[in-house]
Amino acid sequence: MTDKLPLTPITITDAVLGDVVYSVLGAAIRDGVLEAGRRLRDVDVAEALGVSRTPVREALQRLARIGLVEV
Repeated sequence: MTDKLPLTPITITDAVLGDVVYSVLGAAIRDGVLEAGRRLRDVDVAEALGVSRTPVREALQRLARIGLVEV
């Protein structure tokens, strides 16, 4: 069992959901809300943000490409 992620659900806008998740996760990592070394499971992130797993997976892949997460 994992600790609850310190994230709040995303308010749906006209923006692409994957882009919003990418921004939210990137900011949470950069600002220290998500501490270094924390394991992020797509299902946990999706539940915390109130979105499906697809935009979370897309965001995590993008964050991995810039070196903020390891897949």
